[in-house]
Amino acid sequence: VRSCNPFSVAFSNQSPIPGSGAGHSIEDANVLGLAIRDFLANPTAKLSTYTSLYQSVRLPRAQKAQITSRQAGDVYEMQGIDFEGLSFEECLPIVREKLKDRMAWVWSGNVDRDYLNVKTRLGIS
Repeated sequence: VRSCNPFSVAFSNQSPIPGSGAGHSIEDANVLGLAIRDFLANPTAKLSTYTSLYQSVRLPRAQKAQITSRQAGDVYEMQGIDFEGLSFEECLPIVREKLKDRMAWVWSGNVDRDYLNVKTRLGIS
């Protein structure tokens, strides 16, 4: 019996600030399903090849989620060099500008395309 638990790899330390955890979980399940499907279709493959594929697809997105979550927290708290010395009212246009497209990368991503691109880059059939 071979088993793996990739869910502890990618999003284990994600902050709740972006509110996208459920969506990321669905993406995780989708990519894991693709990797398992491809592993089972290739009887000579090693499980580690496909768990590495999973991690290579999901880890960059998880890292970006962590970084942008931290950045969002700073914006919500109006902290950082962009806000230094400004009044609350002066900060509001900066907050609006920083938040208006902040989540576009989450909702416009294509994990199926990412999976195929990484699979090709790693030379996995």
